[in-house]
Amino acid sequence: MFRILDLDTGKVKTTHHIKFNDSLFPNKSQKNLDQNTESFVVSGNLDIPTNSQTNCLDSPKTPNDVELSPNDQRRNDENQNELTSNLDPANILTNSCQNKQSASFVEAIVLDPKSYSQATHHPDSKQWLATIDNELSNMNKYQVWSFHERDESIHPLTTTWVFKRKIDANGNLTKYKARLCVRGFNQQEGLNYNDVFSPTGKLASLRLLTKLSHQHLFQIDQMDVLCLFYNGILNKTLYIFRPDGCKEESKILKLNKSLYGLKQSPQFWHNALNNALHQIGLVPTKTDPCLYYS
Repeated sequence: MFRILDLDTGKVKTTHHIKFNDSLFPNKSQKNLDQNTESFVVSGNLDIPTNSQTNCLDSPKTPNDVELSPNDQRRNDENQNELTSNLDPANILTNSCQNKQSASFVEAIVLDPKSYSQATHHPDSKQWLATIDNELSNMNKYQVWSFHERDESIHPLTTTWVFKRKIDANGNLTKYKARLCVRGFNQQEGLNYNDVFSPTGKLASLRLLTKLSHQHLFQIDQMDVLCLFYNGILNKTLYIFRPDGCKEESKILKLNKSLYGLKQSPQFWHNALNNALHQIGLVPTKTDPCLYYS
């Protein structure tokens, strides 16, 4: 929002749209320039003092100059020392301290393996391999895939393992997590996926529910869905190569459920959740497709 002065009417207006003219200066005139300009002549015989002849200590004193007594000078130096001593050395980060902190931070990141091969050769390989076996067991439980023979017309997607250690607020290690992800960046639109839209809940709906629950003394519960994307049913035939750590003989696996990393996995999960909520009599609102009521 801009407030501008109309030079023709002398009124102030408010507008959102303005355009600056950098070549026009309405208050600038040649008359004003002539009045502010004074001509002077520099004499060629003017003596210009050199550095050796100039001494700032010999300059005449002005009424604004104040000469400090020895006591004032001593107090001034003491105040400067007090300012310096008030700084806590522990709060001063030197280059060496910054390097140590950066080195510690990098060391903590490197501890997580970046691939299945690194996990098998990791100092905590026993824990990582146990986590991988547990994740593969969950996939078999949810029947995420089925075996398929290799066909030249099939273009399987590749997968990768993502490893992460879960740390609590006190910095203690609480859990080893391993997740199999499809390299979704290799998917081609029209071949491996089409529509990938999935709605997200609105923050205004959450505030409204919180307000109503507080006003009517309703109980609020929250939940976390385990193996979230393993509940999404695919509507398109997709294949993956046998992931590392999988002991099945088939080299090609046909996906029955969605996996992390697929571009359409959020949509498949929303469809599964929407169908489950419909079965218990809940329908989405028109203003927020993620807010249901009965």
